[in-house]
Amino acid sequence: MPAYVILFCALVAFAICYIGYTEFENLSDTEYTKFSNQFAYTALSYIDADKLVDYARTRQADEEWKAVNERLRYLTDIGYLAEIAVVIPDPDNYNSYTYVFDTINTTISTMASPHPLGATNTESNSGDNTIHDKLMLVIGLGINHSEFIEDEYFGAYIMSGIPITNSQGENVAAVLVKKPMNEQMFLRQRYLRSTIIASIVITLFIVVLYIFMVIFKILRPLRFITFETSHFAEHGGTLSGVLKKVHNKDEFGILAHSIEKMSEDMTKYISAITSMAAEKERISTELNVATEIQANMLPTDYPAFPDRNDFDLFASMTPAKEVGGDLYNYLLLDDDHLLLTVGDVSGKGVPAALFMVITKTLLTSHAVQHLSPSEILETTNNQLCENNTSSMFVTCWLGILTLSTGELRFVNAAHPHAIIYSDGEFKYLETKANLMLGGMEGTVYDEHIVTLKHGDRLLIYTDGVTEATDENNVLFAEERLLESAKKTLALNAKDTVKSITEDINEFIGKADQFDDLTMLDFIYN
Repeated sequence: MPAYVILFCALVAFAICYIGYTEFENLSDTEYTKFSNQFAYTALSYIDADKLVDYARTRQADEEWKAVNERLRYLTDIGYLAEIAVVIPDPDNYNSYTYVFDTINTTISTMASPHPLGATNTESNSGDNTIHDKLMLVIGLGINHSEFIEDEYFGAYIMSGIPITNSQGENVAAVLVKKPMNEQMFLRQRYLRSTIIASIVITLFIVVLYIFMVIFKILRPLRFITFETSHFAEHGGTLSGVLKKVHNKDEFGILAHSIEKMSEDMTKYISAITSMAAEKERISTELNVATEIQANMLPTDYPAFPDRNDFDLFASMTPAKEVGGDLYNYLLLDDDHLLLTVGDVSGKGVPAALFMVITKTLLTSHAVQHLSPSEILETTNNQLCENNTSSMFVTCWLGILTLSTGELRFVNAAHPHAIIYSDGEFKYLETKANLMLGGMEGTVYDEHIVTLKHGDRLLIYTDGVTEATDENNVLFAEERLLESAKKTLALNAKDTVKSITEDINEFIGKADQFDDLTMLDFIYN
């Protein structure tokens, strides 16, 4: 970047020098031309045009000629002119001309002496016809003319020529004034040298100023910002405080203060995330314990009763979260009576799991008191309604089977209808459902009776089975469940639950499980 700045400043300096020098040169040439013309007109005022031709022809100088010549010499000296010459051209050939006056300034010119009165000079057509061309313009065309010339005698000079007109209005001669430009050339060189030196000094000053600004306005803040970000990354999110040294009011200052603020916010955020992670880990640990406790509360052994071969029984519950709100239980109340129950608590997660534990405990404690299914649910419902500020409820299917006779007395508290296999047919055991548990105190529950025969089967489940959805939000539904159950006729209770679960998982595909899946399968032998 500094190299580009130096190059830019050098180009600007060169442009300034070139433009300034050119302008100075043009102005000086103009001023010198005006100066030379003024002396030419002054000289013209001394000359009697009507006598010039006689002077050239006779070559005799009278007193008037001497006086004019003396004035011209004086004018040459005080004007620091190289020469004032009055010449008359040959009318037929402008290459030949005669000097009437010639005032060589010997302090300037390298010529030995001026041309004497009547001296004639001839220029060849092949040479540098300076006087010839000048006479053609001045006398032949009758115009004033000035130009810049360099020769071996006078060096660089301005030659100005004006016509001399006699009383008859004829251009008979020309006044030629040569003004040396040695002083002007010296001034040009001096100006150019001064301009170059000034440009170099200004360029160096700008470069040094630029470097200073880059260091203190850009590099220094960037170094502090880089150091602070590295320090933040290497020291666990702590700040060194070096950004407080950045006092810029520009974008770098804003960036430094923004990074400092962001670092402080990030430190707080990391601290909060760390606390949240620790809290999440604690909750996860507790949920894992809760999951294990809940799993231990539900019977999972198979066969459920190894010493009984008059029935086959298996149940499983797959929670949608760490802990579920579904429940199931089977319990031999005595040698001839088996309790079967499946329930579904409203909601999910920990609250549902706690309510499930309470419900299962109440159902079991009332069942062992040899109450009827309706009495078990009525008593449990009244207890759940007490102080139920969370307004949670449970759907429940509960039945007590007399194993010796196959008589099944059951109650349905707003729970999905169970599937029964009897007389060679799978069908839903449809009955009028009562209100769910925990909904309203004093609810009466109706008992229903069905008699199972050898080989009959019973599948009890929660609505998480039929309401399982695929990626297109299509329900598994009762029809698919019934078809899936029909494929399990030759399977035992455990394989039946496994087969239906596989059908559900295949149906939902990559969709998330949003509800607990609970099934209990019973085979009456």
